Amino acid sequence: MRVKTHWHKDGKQRTVPQVASVVALIIWKVTEETVTHIQQDKFEIASQEQAFAMIEEFLAFFIQLADRVSYVRLGSDLRPPFMQALAKRIAETFDENALPRLGPPGEEGYKSRFIATLNQRLGDYAGFDYADEPDFPVLRYLGNRIMDVMAKHDQSWIIDQIIEIEAPRALAQVQKGLRELLVPDGMTL
Repeated sequence: MRVKTHWHKDGKQRTVPQVASVVALIIWKVTEETVTHIQQDKFEIASQEQAFAMIEEFLAFFIQLADRVSYVRLGSDLRPPFMQALAKRIAETFDENALPRLGPPGEEGYKSRFIATLNQRLGDYAGFDYADEPDFPVLRYLGNRIMDVMAKHDQSWIIDQIIEIEAPRALAQVQKGLRELLVPDGMTL
């Protein structure tokens, strides 16, 4: 998949919500492609519920990565509004995509479900120490979260698939977008 990381009109300042929206789109597309790739590699994804549980885990992983990168690149003025706009846009996208595929939500709603999972995972990922590049323990944690939603016969192989194949490929695409779009002098509140 090709990730678009350049604006049509270079040199123009973008608002934080504009940048967050583009980053959210990149994260969403990379996540969908990753789940599709896992299925094409003969891992069983038997239902839309299972697919969306996987999507939820990858989205949370990439949001925490964006938080770490924005901490370094954006500083204390731009990072909080960027992260709020990013999480909000991804939660909206999750809701927009889940509704037609999963049907009407229960009492909690898809957006609320995603935010609850995100808050839990952000707390979990905060216990890992890394800067730009997620290391083995972080990728293993992601693999374990994906393993939890896989069919029993796929559980023993999915962690290796995540650590060795899926995460590095997806990370390269998301990190490229973050590097090229999170430019503090090109952003405004």
